[in-house]
Amino acid sequence: MQIRTYINRSNYEKYFGQFYNMGAIIFSWIFFFFLKGRMVASANSVIFTPEKTRPDTATASVIIIAVIFELAGTLIKIRRIRHIKTHPEEYGEFYKPSSSDYVTDLIFFHFMTMFLTRIILNALLGYIVFALLGFGELAALGSLLFIFKDILLIFLGPKNLHKPLNRRVSKTFNALSNIMLLFSGFIFLSIGWETFGQKFNEVLCTIRNWQGLGDFIIGILVLTLFYFILFYPTRLAYQLEEIEFTDSGQEEKRLLKYYLNSIIFAIIPWLI
Repeated sequence: MQIRTYINRSNYEKYFGQFYNMGAIIFSWIFFFFLKGRMVASANSVIFTPEKTRPDTATASVIIIAVIFELAGTLIKIRRIRHIKTHPEEYGEFYKPSSSDYVTDLIFFHFMTMFLTRIILNALLGYIVFALLGFGELAALGSLLFIFKDILLIFLGPKNLHKPLNRRVSKTFNALSNIMLLFSGFIFLSIGWETFGQKFNEVLCTIRNWQGLGDFIIGILVLTLFYFILFYPTRLAYQLEEIEFTDSGQEEKRLLKYYLNSIIFAIIPWLI
């Protein structure tokens, strides 16, 4: 019954971010066992040995495509939110006009955390892209440009959420936005995991190099914190949906539970 409740249509329509969380868990396991050291591997050397970085337009292109996909997917989601708020009668099974009035400290925390972690993510992406394009001396400028792009998106995008929109976003475009957001999110996750795993995973206390319960717990906490900082900003569009559509404390707690579960299960292979 719980599984059926989780995957019912209203959950899919209202909170696809829950399914993104589940996908991130699966991706973390697949990446650890099959893709680690292969997928966007060159992005790792950019951070820790920039002087040895060679231009890699293929990897840079993948990251740029992922950034474009995320921007397009987020804009589609914003248009969909606007239509839902304009015509709530068409979405009565999961949205009530009073939803926009439900604002709590936790929702405010979501927004501020999203903003801060997005700055970290975009600083990383901008630095990597410029270095891989052969502009290593301008890598810091790349970080600033990516951060500026995201500040515009975060602060200008939500301002449009309350503007009426009569044209409905089709199911095809909504599905396309989810596909683009999944692609971009998993690319960003792979870059972070590649960078972190190559540099720090060997010094963490895992099951294979057990050094005591205290060290192992610290390893879990470090992995959890890192994955939180990495995973949280990759789901910007779904954060906007959750902020707008959450209309009760019970629903808020349920979303938080699913979110925390996704972090816990995603880091399990990295403890091996």
